[in-house]
Amino acid sequence: MDWLSDRQWFSVAVLLYGASMFYSVFLWRRGFRQDNRVNFFVLFAATIPHTLALVSRGFSLNQCPVTNLYEATAFVLWTISVSYLVIALWPRLRFLGAFASPLLFCAGVFALMPGLDQQSDKPAFVNGAVSLHATLILLSYGAFGLSAIAGAMFLSQEHDLKFNKMRAILSLLPPIQRLDRIIAGLLIAGVALLTAGLAMAPLIYPDSDQPFQWDAKIIWSGIIWIMYAGLVGARLKLGLQGRRFALGSVLVFTFVILTFWGTNLMSSTHQ
Repeated sequence: MDWLSDRQWFSVAVLLYGASMFYSVFLWRRGFRQDNRVNFFVLFAATIPHTLALVSRGFSLNQCPVTNLYEATAFVLWTISVSYLVIALWPRLRFLGAFASPLLFCAGVFALMPGLDQQSDKPAFVNGAVSLHATLILLSYGAFGLSAIAGAMFLSQEHDLKFNKMRAILSLLPPIQRLDRIIAGLLIAGVALLTAGLAMAPLIYPDSDQPFQWDAKIIWSGIIWIMYAGLVGARLKLGLQGRRFALGSVLVFTFVILTFWGTNLMSSTHQ
């Protein structure tokens, strides 16, 4: 582990995610008519240096490595990658990797921007409660990310069924009914993790008369919870499913990705 620094390990992982993304182009062009074991093993290989990067940074900090935007982004991407590897043990779901690799690569390149990895003499996360709070919330983002990837697969498969039926028949993508259930399960898991993480907020400021500071990040987190809880509620109570449900998972996660870093920078307590 001493061969490379944690950022160098992460850079190796990002390069492998990029290789997976380029290989995924061929899977798209062939209409997913073959099992993409190669892509699975490339993503598996990428997860190894990604894990070493987090472990190395964690040991250097003696705490969960989520103290700045670089670390938080790397942690979220790691949860998506590892979750994919577990799900991909089911061969019919390996094609999640073709949708996951562009997200992993692009977000990984963004995370490597020097301005995001700013170290402080006084780390923001100095106790176990805060680290657990952050970890649960970041894990929920990983679940939301996978639900968006499954949603993209659903939309792709539905498009083929409407306009290219032969390609849909020959494709190895899972049936859209199964993808619909996968999206729902991931969203429910994500909302549960996000709720648990947000519920720990009072433990972070136990001696304060005002434990909740209404800054940009807290307001944003509440909006994200409402949006995802609304999706889950519409599914459970109103029977929302199909294209609208899949599109909702993709659009909400796109909003998360586009606003996550900005709200951190605007927040006085989460920078």
